[in-house]
Amino acid sequence: MKNVPEINHCIPRSSAFWCSTCRVHSQWHSSSSRETTSYRCRGCRASMFRPGQTLPWMYVLCGKALVMIPGGFLAGMDSQLGPFCVAWGGFCALIGGMMLYHCRKWFAWTNRQRWKNPTGLEQEALDHPFQPSYEKSEDFDDWAGQFLSDREVQQLHEKHGSGPAY
Repeated sequence: MKNVPEINHCIPRSSAFWCSTCRVHSQWHSSSSRETTSYRCRGCRASMFRPGQTLPWMYVLCGKALVMIPGGFLAGMDSQLGPFCVAWGGFCALIGGMMLYHCRKWFAWTNRQRWKNPTGLEQEALDHPFQPSYEKSEDFDDWAGQFLSDREVQQLHEKHGSGPAY
């Protein structure tokens, strides 16, 4: 496999999959079930997420929890509405809190990256322990497609290989 310096995986893109353990837009292994596809980092095997898709859900779930839990207590625990609101708010807090945990890492990373100049970001990408590497696979095309246009991905195939053969 050949390294792919054309893609800087250390520049934050909220629409691209991100590994909160490696703190980089790592390449992934994907696996599909009937209804979902999961993405695992090639470097550390941790689950990856797209911050741009996760953030709206996190805000909604944490917001619901902040409204429903106090609202349930205000409605009174002896009424039917009170325990339901507290339980539903607790569920929202649990899921939203898990999202908040990973998104806090995203916020910290993007803030650090924002202060670096392009040369510093390029050097960080070159020094990162998990380097993007070229391969002929759909996973590579999907990963590279987060950063490049279809034409640019095709040019990568022409430069590093003989085109997709999968």
